[in-house]
Amino acid sequence: MSKVSIKIDDGAIDRAREMLSSVPGGVGKILPRAINRALTAGRAQVSKSVRENYTVAATEIKKTLRVTKASKSEPVGEIVSQGMQLPLREFKHSPTDESTTGGKRRKVRVTIAKGNPFNLERGFKWRGHIFARQATGIKSRVYFDAKGKKRRGEPIKRLAGPSVPSMLEGSADKVSARMHEVFERRLQHEAEVLLEKIVK
Repeated sequence: MSKVSIKIDDGAIDRAREMLSSVPGGVGKILPRAINRALTAGRAQVSKSVRENYTVAATEIKKTLRVTKASKSEPVGEIVSQGMQLPLREFKHSPTDESTTGGKRRKVRVTIAKGNPFNLERGFKWRGHIFARQATGIKSRVYFDAKGKKRRGEPIKRLAGPSVPSMLEGSADKVSARMHEVFERRLQHEAEVLLEKIVK
């Protein structure tokens, strides 16, 4: 299990408080709104940034995300991505069917990082998952599978790629920058609207 946490830096929130220090209750009204808009933008940026570099589907990325929204009593927010390694089938691969066994079997070709496809020389698909035979140097041997059953032949292993949090680590700064950009812009807008109402 791996985890990545991204939130708006405290300095930006402190500056917002200073900007509205002369407006009674101003910070409590607009700060949560600006933070939550930034979190929404950040969540979208997470998916975009990961998919710029990896072939994983957006739905698999979103499954790992938890967004803690800001409120008047707690004007802070956070995006957390937490999850295990994804099965290799969640990344771009071919063939998409199970024509990878038998005499006319096709090689499994996988692309995890965009632009870097590779072949699984001993790989095959079965029941939707991608497996690989483990080379042992012995053509026939007895082993126990994951359920403890005795098997003869070469052990097989279901393959997995990186987790979403690990794929996100390299893009965390980009997500933070996007959140900060939206936060600053939205804060300015909300402050102007609030001050306009006070002037009226």
